[in-house]
Amino acid sequence: MSIQDIVQYIRTEIPFTFSILFVLAAYFAGRLLEKIIVPWLQKLAHRSRTDFDDLLVKALRHKLTLVLVVLSFHLSVHLLHFKPAVEATLRQKLLPSFYIAIFILFAQGFMADLVQNALRSARGLHLPSTSLFSNIIRIIIISIGITFILDVWGVSLAPILTTLGVGGLAVALALQDTLSNFFAGVQIILSKKVRPGDYVVLDSGQEGFVQDISWRNTAVLSLENNYIIIPNAKLGSAIVTNFNSGTPELLLPVTVGVSYDSDLEFVEKITKEVAKEVMSSVEGGDPSYEPFMNFHTFNNSSIDYTIRLKCIGPQHRFKLVHAFIKALHKRYGEVGINIPFPIRTVYMHNMASNAPKND
Repeated sequence: MSIQDIVQYIRTEIPFTFSILFVLAAYFAGRLLEKIIVPWLQKLAHRSRTDFDDLLVKALRHKLTLVLVVLSFHLSVHLLHFKPAVEATLRQKLLPSFYIAIFILFAQGFMADLVQNALRSARGLHLPSTSLFSNIIRIIIISIGITFILDVWGVSLAPILTTLGVGGLAVALALQDTLSNFFAGVQIILSKKVRPGDYVVLDSGQEGFVQDISWRNTAVLSLENNYIIIPNAKLGSAIVTNFNSGTPELLLPVTVGVSYDSDLEFVEKITKEVAKEVMSSVEGGDPSYEPFMNFHTFNNSSIDYTIRLKCIGPQHRFKLVHAFIKALHKRYGEVGINIPFPIRTVYMHNMASNAPKND
């Protein structure tokens, strides 16, 4: 059997087997080329002043292999002899669907990253960069791609749209929680009251740095380095303290009581000295701040005052208060200022002395 006969046998008798082998060879060749070409393209992109080419190279990752695979399959369809009906399906429906799918995979990743980059760099817009916008872009582009693929296969969209319209109410009821979280996420982002990077405290006690606002929930990273996942609907209806809404700097009130026989002028002087030393030596303190202190309460066993420290970020407040209390307690012990224990005076009445005497 000659080589021509072998080629003819492959083309006519086992086209699918040869096509699969051709596709596998293209896949491994594509992976090899990506390891060579993509790093080279990334180096070129990093030299430019814009991020457009960086995003383009990122979107091309793993797509070159898919393109080679589909091209090899297209070439095998062109070279091999399939049955007429099978070849017509491959040429007119399957191959166009593959090309559309590859383009959609590329476009949805590239456009999502492009929108994210535009939101980060746009001046005057001030919209936060979150995964919610990326997911919306991806859903829109994928939906358009599915529409084109259905059109290639001759599937009419009218019955599908009619079915969706009839079942829309049932779907909306079934996805009530999901939709409420989605629209709450959109409202949170558009209101710009909470953004990624902000330090927030909820009325339920959870607190931390906002990491991302997705279509369903908001991820908050606590100071213990644990993620707190909050549904958007709950975050939208919660009472939230945002430490970054104005400035990340904040005042920390610390309330202390001293005994009634203390020299209050001396107490104020020593306390402010300790506060300045702590804010200068502890990470997160503001050494330029002049601590404010005021006496405000004649308590049962002490005269109470409140002094306010200043820290440059909410994540430092626990450390700063901790260091101040230790330093103040030590200094008070050195200079003889007394922080009294709670005192309660109990008067005992002798009931026996008032009892009637027996004759």
